[in-house]
Amino acid sequence: MDSLPRHAPAMHDVDQAAESILAYWTPERLANAKPIPMPILSAPSPAPYQRGDKRDINFIRIQNEFMSVQQDAVRVADINAAPYAAIGMLFFTNGGSDWSCTAFAVDKSVFFTAAHCFFNVKTRLWSQNVVFKMGWSLTQPGLAFPALKLVLPVGWLSGSLPNYDCDVAAGIVSGDMSTRGLISVEFNSATAGPITSIGYPGAPPYDGTAMMQTTGCNAKSPLVGTIGMNDNNMTPGSSGGPWMKSSQFGVATGLNSFSSPQYPAQMFSPIFGVQAAHVYLAATSGESWAFTNRYTGVNTSAGPGIVAVDGKFHVFFRDGNGNGILHISSENALEWAPDSTWSPKASWYIGLNCDDKPAAAILGEVLSLVARDHGGNGIMYATTRIAGGTFAMGYSGFNTSSAPGIVSVADRLHVFFRDGDGNGILHISSLDGIHWEGDGSWTPNNSGYIGLNCDDKPGAAVLNGVLCVVARDHNGNGIMFATTTVAGGNFRIGYTGFNTSSNPGIFAFNSKFHVFYRDGSGDGILHIASPDGINWSKVDPWYIGENCDDGPSPAVTNGLVCVVSQDAGGYGVMSSVCDTVIHK
Repeated sequence: MDSLPRHAPAMHDVDQAAESILAYWTPERLANAKPIPMPILSAPSPAPYQRGDKRDINFIRIQNEFMSVQQDAVRVADINAAPYAAIGMLFFTNGGSDWSCTAFAVDKSVFFTAAHCFFNVKTRLWSQNVVFKMGWSLTQPGLAFPALKLVLPVGWLSGSLPNYDCDVAAGIVSGDMSTRGLISVEFNSATAGPITSIGYPGAPPYDGTAMMQTTGCNAKSPLVGTIGMNDNNMTPGSSGGPWMKSSQFGVATGLNSFSSPQYPAQMFSPIFGVQAAHVYLAATSGESWAFTNRYTGVNTSAGPGIVAVDGKFHVFFRDGNGNGILHISSENALEWAPDSTWSPKASWYIGLNCDDKPAAAILGEVLSLVARDHGGNGIMYATTRIAGGTFAMGYSGFNTSSAPGIVSVADRLHVFFRDGDGNGILHISSLDGIHWEGDGSWTPNNSGYIGLNCDDKPGAAVLNGVLCVVARDHNGNGIMFATTTVAGGNFRIGYTGFNTSSNPGIFAFNSKFHVFYRDGSGDGILHIASPDGINWSKVDPWYIGENCDDGPSPAVTNGLVCVVSQDAGGYGVMSSVCDTVIHK
């Protein structure tokens, strides 16, 4: 519960066309790109070593275990021979400047490099204009592969100091890099014997114009999850270059990651363990659903609701000792704090009381919460402008017998809810989150009744022009769907094939609808997905490792997936964070 989800992969969409990335890199920009500075491990004064230490202040010098004879790397004679042909220079922009690293192809559409080439933990900036040029040199342009998605461990995104054991990343490209050959990756490999490091060092005594290599031996590292290499004085620009055993030349077991001024002839690498394996899996298969679960530090008396706003997760929940809606937020879903943003009372209490769980959605610059009135059946709203101001609160004019769900579709906010006098799912909408009206869209005879009955709260999400509503079947445990095209047509109703003991939560991510729900015969949170909102299947792993009371609520931002829930048999608001982040 206390460990960071370092091994979880995060995927980040670059949001740039391949053509625009290639057009950016003129010969002049390529020639003037600077080697990206490596993370530097320093220790002004030695501190006692404790297992799990990851920060500079805990770095200690272990005498005689890092002794090395400094020697310069030598130029690779033929960069078109295997396995060198699979290695190349990585060019990118970050913070308004052009930079370079090293990378190597591990799959026809995936290359490996260091995470610090993709994301600056101090400035919190992602790299842009990322292009991998295999076989690049001053005399040959190499083959250019723009990166369209960036994948790295969630642990690298956590905090403002490097988590050195997570400094590994992957880029996903369009095109086939295997035409120049590939380098295999070995995980949890033995470290004995000579190893060779390869890269494009660009700081003195090197100039970044040639692929260089040096051979040494593995050395112990004082940091858990990392390994050292003697006789490796590679400099910035070599970041991300592979380490390969001499006995298995062509198989990567590490990469150039960080250095320390105490040991000028040594380099350090993250051990290729679970975090590197999850990054590889996410990049090559498109998904890796490894969750780490932790307590947010706050309690609730009903299930929490979550929404992503401007790169932060915001959780709204019923007070653990009352009925007021409280507000916490987090950038990484790891460290949570009370949030008074938009509160008219300048506190984490937003000014509205409720029964059941609140739900929230974004429409343009408007954030709107809906909840069932405390001690009544009215659907209440709390709506504000994201840029500033406080919540405007009121009664929507409609009643419900359970918590309502909300989703943004086209230019309106849509609320689906259980009839205040029955169990049918009804539909209202609003242009501004304040003025609400019955909505007959997608319903037979424009009735506003979608044709499905439920117990508990419905959930809704939109994916590629398809709207999907999910709910627990009335007087049963089946997870039911109501799916239609946003452009028009009535809902298609059906059974997903899976059962739940509470209301399911739904969101859209990576070209699929994803539903998280409480087990129909227990309290574990399970996970299913569908490309169309009609055909559903288990996601591996099916059980995310967390148990809950009430239904879970999912959201995504910057490739981080977070599922919040009420702890099973308790009141804690729990946060389950997906291991890998994918940045497009």
